[in-house]
Amino acid sequence: MERVAVIGCGGSGKTMLSRRLGTRLGLPVVHIDAHYWREVDGRRVEPTPEEWVERHRELVAEDRWVIDGMKLGEHAE
Repeated sequence: MERVAVIGCGGSGKTMLSRRLGTRLGLPVVHIDAHYWREVDGRRVEPTPEEWVERHRELVAEDRWVIDGMKLGEHAE
């Protein structure tokens, strides 16, 4: 197994499960939130839809990973 996606709602244990799977399977773990949000003047800012689609494509193009996050569109506040 080279790619595993762990998707669910906030607080459901995605990060814990992803870390455990990454350790057990020897795969790098990618936390979507760490790539989605950026800090601007002390505020969390979302990328534009176009920026996010491009970044997401880059992340999933890797050969091996455990990736965790919510389904696209659930980040909006």
